[in-house]
Amino acid sequence: VFTQISDTLAPLRDAIAETLNRRSMDFRKLHPEAHGALKGVAIGDLMDAVPQPLFGPNSTMRELGRAFAQHQHESFYVCGEDRTLEGVVTMTDWMRALSRGATPGTPVAEVMARHPVSLNLEDDGATAANLIREHRIKNLPVVKCRGNRQLVGCLRTRHLMAHVFSRIERQSHA
Repeated sequence: VFTQISDTLAPLRDAIAETLNRRSMDFRKLHPEAHGALKGVAIGDLMDAVPQPLFGPNSTMRELGRAFAQHQHESFYVCGEDRTLEGVVTMTDWMRALSRGATPGTPVAEVMARHPVSLNLEDDGATAANLIREHRIKNLPVVKCRGNRQLVGCLRTRHLMAHVFSRIERQSHA
């Protein structure tokens, strides 16, 4: 009985823990040099193309597993019509779903994280750094605008870091 109650309450526990663990310190104050290097830099200048393949909500765990095996991506996006972002599935999500009884035929919609945190093309690099820090994620989907959530790219933390180091290094040599 306790195991069933614990399993049922696990998502609530995880959501509360995540909320409590979010970073409260302002990125701008914590790392002013990095903030300055990212402020005003267009997301379009920092993002990568959408990782392929894209999956639909009815794609299966088998298809997703094959993609993880064939590509070097840490996550894949789940989209509806017109590339409307519906969710994201990480390798960890995929493995966790299998350990909880998902079958090769289980639809991706059952294991994806719905309504993922995202950036839009109007955001800047400093906004991206704040979201990455607050939510502790490595990759952010980029949507055309929050209204239609049409997926247009992906921002990787590594590219944000590379931009900051490059900009700071150029400033120190000037």
